[in-house]
Amino acid sequence: MPKVYDDEKLKEQALKLRAEGLSYEKIAKEIGVSKSKVYQLIGEYEKDRKKKSGEITAKLAELEKRVEEFEKEMNNKINKINKKY
Repeated sequence: MPKVYDDEKLKEQALKLRAEGLSYEKIAKEIGVSKSKVYQLIGEYEKDRKKKSGEITAKLAELEKRVEEFEKEMNNKINKINKKY
């Protein structure tokens, strides 16, 4: 007879351990399931997390670019003001 798991409880535990930095293998040992079961439990979450992380990284790069442009613009304005005086 196959094992019956409380997937919601296991998922909660697995996500907590993953947030602490544990590998899938260590999570599996900690909660008493196979590594493939850990992938089943949190694999989709991990895909979402990586996608969101990529989106945030792209937004951050855009913001950094805008800040650099703003700084250049402000420096140019300051230089113009300084030349007048």
